[in-house]
Amino acid sequence: MRRFIGLCLFILFILPFSTKAQDTTYIHRSDTLRQATDPEYYNWRESSNDTIIPSIQKQNYLKRPVFRLAISGGTGYRLGRTPEGSEELTDFINNMRLGGQFGIDLHFFLKRKIALGIEYDYYNAKHSGTIENHYLKDNTKIQFIGPSFAGRIPISYRRDAFVYTLAIGYGHFKEITKEADEEESFTGGCLAGKGSIGYDFALSDKVALGIKLSLLFGNIKNFTYKNSAGETTKFTLNPQDGENISMANISVGIRFVR
Repeated sequence: MRRFIGLCLFILFILPFSTKAQDTTYIHRSDTLRQATDPEYYNWRESSNDTIIPSIQKQNYLKRPVFRLAISGGTGYRLGRTPEGSEELTDFINNMRLGGQFGIDLHFFLKRKIALGIEYDYYNAKHSGTIENHYLKDNTKIQFIGPSFAGRIPISYRRDAFVYTLAIGYGHFKEITKEADEEESFTGGCLAGKGSIGYDFALSDKVALGIKLSLLFGNIKNFTYKNSAGETTKFTLNPQDGENISMANISVGIRFVR
């Protein structure tokens, strides 16, 4: 977690200022009559590829967005180590690594490339199988919510953009296990960190299709156990025995930028 916080600080204070906007050169035409009547009389050129672009596209490229709303769905893969146990237990746990993932984040721009907001992620995995002659059904849910910093790097004059985010917040874990008519659950929470990088493919000036790769980090030590009778017990594990909720997610979704 300390390394993740250090990486967050580096990206937060260094990276946004290292991505300078491309130099532009204005092209002036000698047709004074057209200058007076054509609102797109002034064009601009990107020095990197010498492309002449109408001024209305220049304005779209340079203006600061107000907000960005991203809604995504995909797959999550848990990264924690598999605890020692029988082969049946090991197979059961490994089958719970892959699950469905849903996320939503909203950011408001302070500058053209820098924004602050909030992120929410939900992960769910289900599996059933036999362990030591006991047929079990397991349902695991992991959630994350927290404030977030976002960087947005526009690509040329198009509305495409690279987007990266860094967030620190609360990670919540809940596992429900059923055997016959009996049900028990374990719940817990911890400080968690999340980072992501993605690309937005513009469909219009305000809508984009995005793809994102994200990493979640967290380790839970404090739990509440609830048995089928509704009785609860709280307990604490050693850090090395805690529930590692770290995972890698890949998702696609819709983006709204205004």
